[in-house]
Amino acid sequence: MSAPHRGILRSTFSVGGGTLLSRVSGLARDIVAAAVFGTRGVMDVFTVAFMIPNLFRAFFGEGALNVAFIPAFTRETKEPGGDPRRLLNAVLTALAALLGAVTLAGWGVCAALLLWGGLPERGRLFCWLLLIMLPYLPLICLTAVQVAALNVRGRFFLPSLTPALLNACMIGAAGVAAWRFGPERRDLGVIALAAGVTVSGVLQFGAQAWMLRRHGLELQWVWDLAHPGLRRIGRLMLPVVLGLSVVQLNVLADRLIAQFFIPGEGANSALWYGAHLMQFPLGVLGIALGTAAFPAFARLAVAGDGAALSRTVNFALRAALVLSLPCLALMVALAEPIVRLVFERGQFTAESTARTAAVLTWSALGLTALCAVQVLARAFNAREDTRTPARVAMFMVGAKVALNLVFVWPMREAGLALASSLTNIANALVLAWLLRAALSGIGGDGVGLCLAKCLAAAAAAGAAGYATGSALGVLHAEAARTLPELAAQGAGLGAAFLAGGAAFAATAWALRMEELREIFGALTSRLRRKG
Repeated sequence: MSAPHRGILRSTFSVGGGTLLSRVSGLARDIVAAAVFGTRGVMDVFTVAFMIPNLFRAFFGEGALNVAFIPAFTRETKEPGGDPRRLLNAVLTALAALLGAVTLAGWGVCAALLLWGGLPERGRLFCWLLLIMLPYLPLICLTAVQVAALNVRGRFFLPSLTPALLNACMIGAAGVAAWRFGPERRDLGVIALAAGVTVSGVLQFGAQAWMLRRHGLELQWVWDLAHPGLRRIGRLMLPVVLGLSVVQLNVLADRLIAQFFIPGEGANSALWYGAHLMQFPLGVLGIALGTAAFPAFARLAVAGDGAALSRTVNFALRAALVLSLPCLALMVALAEPIVRLVFERGQFTAESTARTAAVLTWSALGLTALCAVQVLARAFNAREDTRTPARVAMFMVGAKVALNLVFVWPMREAGLALASSLTNIANALVLAWLLRAALSGIGGDGVGLCLAKCLAAAAAAGAAGYATGSALGVLHAEAARTLPELAAQGAGLGAAFLAGGAAFAATAWALRMEELREIFGALTSRLRRKG
């Protein structure tokens, strides 16, 4: 295994390790929120309001801006006479001014609607939640840019822990809501949850600023709109913003469909909890791999080494298959016991479990495709081609809308999850085909053979996990009411996952999968270095 490939895997384990801790805290956050709020109407409203700052984060934080920022920052770092600190501060200053204006405008709109007084109860709650959470919008976007700069400097683990601050603040806020307001005033409780979100934004921004200072990148106010790097970033990110705007607005439309067109309460809450469970392996594996690979892709693209870039992208794709497919199989096989163990208590009922498990099952089908998209899109972006992934994403919106209309009526919110998975699969296939035409050597027999072996091993993993869960009585058990019952269900589910993992490893060994050996070698090498 070459040094760049080993470096990508080691960085992936760093990001994945930090992300794992953040996802565990996120899981604890969702457990607390589910117990306090369940899948009631106020939680539906919160999930829609929280999407607004997340929408802008996709535009100007972890999405469009970082796609353009990392190659430009890498170029500024590598070229003689470059000044990466000035570029970073110029980007942060311009972004703070832009998003500060957006926040002020949002406050004005919400205040005007509240003063008008003609909104229904849920509309008023939505406006109050948005008023409280709008400051999170610029803070999290600025934080994401700081994290990208640290990634280029080879720092992955501590920045990947940043979301744990959000989770800790939301857990504390949910605890305050349960203690101070109780189930009778969930509207006030969910306002406390929104306040926790904003407090976390301040903490996340401060933590990244401290880490940047330690690495010689002190924050300063640099108003330099004429900076060549800033202008280059603006040109590169414009196509991505256009593509993401359509995609994210489509996600918002999904939430609105769930809110207003699916009868009764709980559709958005089921989507929220199911998506967060699916995001657990996606963040630890897929996003971690894409985050670790992107700086390596950018360095090879800046150096003009197309052959090495092709080999590295191929390796990252095969790693995505090996890491994600067993997780996909086990999540589909064990969706209901996972949801029951994690959430079913307090206000989260058996009906909530069934609805959330259906969302998790159909969302998980797109897990591997999402991991592949993380790699493929960053391969385009590293070559400073931001138009192609954006155009493909915009095209997929039409397919998503059509699939929504097909599946939402018979399957309710689970149909929206299935539509998303099918669209993600199509997105990955189209990006792979286009990248193969643009960069010779992508895909081919190596990736295809790896996919075939991984599918066989994943099928064995899913079957072993399901059989073990059935034998231990966790597939259709009643919700745990006591600590011993909870421990027994947790042990049974853990045994099912271990059986599935063992079946995947045994099948992969029998099929002589080189990728598994390379991943295991990089992991053990990293552990030896830490030891």
